[in-house]
Amino acid sequence: MMQNYDFINEPTKKALFRMFLPMMIGMLLNFAYNIVDTLWVGNLMGDTALAALTNATPIVTLTYSFVKRNNISYNMSLPVWRAIFLPCPKKPYSAGFAAMQ
Repeated sequence: MMQNYDFINEPTKKALFRMFLPMMIGMLLNFAYNIVDTLWVGNLMGDTALAALTNATPIVTLTYSFVKRNNISYNMSLPVWRAIFLPCPKKPYSAGFAAMQ
């Protein structure tokens, strides 16, 4: 849900706090998740798994941000669903072909 912050009519500190608070909570939860994940993987699986987790985290983060920024998951879901679940038309119809339309 999109919220509008009124920096003109509302006091600036209050508007900044209302905008900053959800971001701060999200960052703190993400930080806590990463700490727990690191401890969990490091204790259960060892150094190699911890190194793999450390190397994979930026790749996963960049991929997720690219997908969310370009809205790929939403734009691809309907054509792929149609290709899988709708009856086959006269010509071959694949998920790759549906995604290109």
